[in-house]
Amino acid sequence: MKEFLCDAVTLSILGVFLFNCISLVNAENATESSELCFPTSIGFKDEWPFHIDHGYLPDSQDIVNPVFELYGLGKDQPFTLDYRNLNTTPDSIPFDSESPTKFIIHGFGNSLNDSVWITDMRKALQENGDFNIVLVGWDTSFPSYVQAVCNSRVVARLTVSVIEMLQEKGLHLYDLHLIGHSLGAHVSSYVGRLMNSNIGRITGLDPAGPWFDTFGVGARLDPSDAKYVDVIHSNGDFLNFYGGFGLLKQCGHVDFYPNGGKKQPGCTDGVGGGSETLLGSFFSGTTEDVEEAVLSAIGCSHGRAYEIFIESIKLAGSCEFRAFPCSSYEDFLDGRCIDCGAEGCNRAGFHASPELQGGKQFLLTHSSSPLCSKSVRVTIIPSEIANKLIGTIVLLLKGTNGEDLLTLVYNTDIHMQPRTPWRVVKPLSKDIGDIESGVITYTRRGFFDRIKLRISGLSVDDMHNGKRYITKSRFRFKSRQPVRLDLLKL
Repeated sequence: MKEFLCDAVTLSILGVFLFNCISLVNAENATESSELCFPTSIGFKDEWPFHIDHGYLPDSQDIVNPVFELYGLGKDQPFTLDYRNLNTTPDSIPFDSESPTKFIIHGFGNSLNDSVWITDMRKALQENGDFNIVLVGWDTSFPSYVQAVCNSRVVARLTVSVIEMLQEKGLHLYDLHLIGHSLGAHVSSYVGRLMNSNIGRITGLDPAGPWFDTFGVGARLDPSDAKYVDVIHSNGDFLNFYGGFGLLKQCGHVDFYPNGGKKQPGCTDGVGGGSETLLGSFFSGTTEDVEEAVLSAIGCSHGRAYEIFIESIKLAGSCEFRAFPCSSYEDFLDGRCIDCGAEGCNRAGFHASPELQGGKQFLLTHSSSPLCSKSVRVTIIPSEIANKLIGTIVLLLKGTNGEDLLTLVYNTDIHMQPRTPWRVVKPLSKDIGDIESGVITYTRRGFFDRIKLRISGLSVDDMHNGKRYITKSRFRFKSRQPVRLDLLKL
């Protein structure tokens, strides 16, 4: 993890230079292709859709040197699969043909030795099911992100060789699940295509964005790569001073966008975020673990995708990352998308299902572990006379299991039209059970705001169990005067 985050600093700084100096994939400027062949007769051409100017081609397999570690059911020590000598792999390897198989493939700057999240995911899988697990490690060290992009095809081809060997041991492709983070998501894509899209499932965890945001579907993760492709977007934006390491565009049968998919709560991100963290530590006099804090800040949102996936394994049964289909994040926050239809709401992470709602999905999470949250939609209906409020509205919800304070609007203009529902979606910090009552408070901003807004109705929708709570009381918004509400369950 540290290696990726360190490299991300330099990558952010050089991002604009790289994009200006190196031609990206473009069918119109494709030139005569060249080819590079390795001792195993793996040939790669730089023709469309992989045309890259300045002569970038994949390194040889000896330079890329991927590592494949097989963990059998309940095993804590791996069996190394040597891609150079797969024909001599013994029959006694710890592989159970009756159990599903998971491949975990990391991205740029990660390694099997230093990336804690890979171990955490592997252990979470082992503790929650019977799986054969293969960790795929490869050299993605900086400074050549461009070379790593090219080398991803080498990793994919050698991964296919390992899969074909495991097929001889009884592996069924419909039981195969590739889980790839960043560049690893696109490696999974190439593997899927080389296996004629017969793999059961591919999960893309914030697929890498730089370069790939201009690639066509033939050179990046796409729904056609497997029977089912699910994607979590956590840092999807153009590469900039504050991150943007992921891909925002849809590239699966279902695409989950936690907190909008660009930036995650609790994260600062990129060189800007790392600098802010460093300065904050300096002025506060906190120097202990400052390096770790700065590095964590840089790639925080990009790594949130695998954190969500890991938690979705661990929290199964207690909290699910339920998502809601919507055309945009803005519409979702405005409470226009709380119905999942007849197919039912899908779940981001391990329990995503092709039998549930597909397409573009949104959800809210907490800023730190546990990330999984339950959300509510609050609806306020003004009376005939409505005004523009300027200030903050907070709602204290009290339930059978506790209470939670929601900030509906903070220090901003609030436009409410007469008899027109005003809605907002907010996450609960904890499960408060069935809602029984609430206290709503409006605090004006500025001395001259004397507004007294009449409210004819208020309701709270629990977006995770479908329950609705309403108040039959009419009340007024008057600054700094709390209003107690009895909420009845419909």
